[in-house]
Amino acid sequence: MSEKSVGEDGMVQQYDDDFGTRKMSIVPIIVGSGRRGSSTSRSSVTLIKTSNNTVTVDSGSQDQEQEIRDRMGQISIPLEKVNVLVTTRANSNFNGNDRIFVNALQHIREEEWGGTLGAVRKVMIGTPYHWIDRYLKLVRLPFPAPGTLVLLVHLPSREELLDPDTKHLAGKIVGIVGYALDSGENPQVRSIMDAFRKEDEEGVARERVTSIKSLKDLMIYCDYIIPGHGEMFSTRDQ
Repeated sequence: MSEKSVGEDGMVQQYDDDFGTRKMSIVPIIVGSGRRGSSTSRSSVTLIKTSNNTVTVDSGSQDQEQEIRDRMGQISIPLEKVNVLVTTRANSNFNGNDRIFVNALQHIREEEWGGTLGAVRKVMIGTPYHWIDRYLKLVRLPFPAPGTLVLLVHLPSREELLDPDTKHLAGKIVGIVGYALDSGENPQVRSIMDAFRKEDEEGVARERVTSIKSLKDLMIYCDYIIPGHGEMFSTRDQ
């Protein structure tokens, strides 16, 4: 058997059974808290493992460094094993510890290429989307700033390909959005969720989204969202 998925370009992608010895997982390193820009905010740091890559999305503020080191130790992943670092926005709350991921290829938006960043190797993301590997897709959004990056994780539907703690996400799309959205308690999120519920009650089918141009589009596209300053939430059953 093999996995199949339809990409945004409409092409069917087929994945081999041989997924390697490592199962795919999404691991919260730091669950963010507080509102974006507040003096007490802590940004989320999330790790994703596939058969080919170990990825972190954002690196938190400098005062989170020891917590990141401790958590990585708890899950037995050396910092030097992280080979991809996604920066949703180059500001001190989201990329303050880039330098500790010494072997990571940092993916940053085109508009921030010249910024002062800690990673040695960088790749500029200037196209609408960019595949890191067959399950990980970077997308540039027009909000809240042009080119803001989110990572869309397309999880396989076969549970045997997933780590036990990630099996409940089989076949789902998880958007790790960082700077793009602070939390599920955001008033815009609540308003969109209320509209979704009303449509569900009225039997209105949600339209399939092929490109993400708004927060509503993002919430339609993703089954779950990991925001920049809050816990993961479902876009389907809040």
